[in-house]
Amino acid sequence: MNVKTVLEVRDLSVSRELDGAGVLMDANLKITAGQRVGIVGESGSGKTTLINSLLGQLPEGLVCESGEIAFLGGTWTADKRSAAGEAMGKGISTIPQNPMISLNPLFRIEAQFHQVLSRHFSTSREESREKSIHLLEELAMSEPATVLRRYPHELSGGMAQRVMIALATACDPVLLVADEPTTGLDVTVENQVLSVLRKKLDEDNRTFMVISHDLEVIARLTEYTYVMYAGRIVEQGPTSELLEKPAHPYTQGLVDCLQTSRGSIKFIPGNLPDFGERRLGCLYRNRCTRSIAECVVQHPAHSAISSTRSVACYNKVGA
Repeated sequence: MNVKTVLEVRDLSVSRELDGAGVLMDANLKITAGQRVGIVGESGSGKTTLINSLLGQLPEGLVCESGEIAFLGGTWTADKRSAAGEAMGKGISTIPQNPMISLNPLFRIEAQFHQVLSRHFSTSREESREKSIHLLEELAMSEPATVLRRYPHELSGGMAQRVMIALATACDPVLLVADEPTTGLDVTVENQVLSVLRKKLDEDNRTFMVISHDLEVIARLTEYTYVMYAGRIVEQGPTSELLEKPAHPYTQGLVDCLQTSRGSIKFIPGNLPDFGERRLGCLYRNRCTRSIAECVVQHPAHSAISSTRSVACYNKVGA
């Protein structure tokens, strides 16, 4: 059976205009209809830059140098990135990491739902209200009619994030993207938000991408994962396999960070390389205990582990 490809990124690279330093390098990924994909890595690894480049929303000072984006049958090259962003903006909806910044503090929640729904479907205020209540009920929001009458500052963090999930799915996007969807939430509220989001994805069979530094979030929401480090995808594969048997030393480090020993939290020593250092060799070599001579010369190309997994490493874990 042929599975429809929703989004494919081919050799996408983004650099700083100031000095040409690579921020995102040769990124390749593919998402098929109904698939749930995770992108994981430390802050500064290039996750948000990747998404912003897809939507044509790169901040000032960054530029797409090369690569192609294919979305629902259309293909755009780096020099047509603004056109790609416009086309994808109509089919992609995002759940931001900070709902309090994304919600307009001057308007009630009901007005913000109406603004979104009326723009896409020309709904009346009453129709928008009915749709909004239904969307919030699907996310297990208690007293949704009361919530609609409130202003953003009158909502808790968990309530505000549920409102953002409802707004993001209101127009039935082809691809739903969540950018660190539980940032700033306490553990109990985070668990509640992830549960309702997972239930919503199951019910809608939604094509979904989540960006996170938290492997627990990735494990709960995705079936396939790309691991990013310093602007490069270093490993990819089915989420369960990748977490059970990581092949890249960086992925192994992230998995180890989930575990604790005698109450102490494990961590990866060192820091991400500066932009000026991202030119030759494996970018992880200065933090890696498995580094060998080849790592200094050139960044490794991806090699297949199986038909669904690949890793960019000269001395992979378990080799």
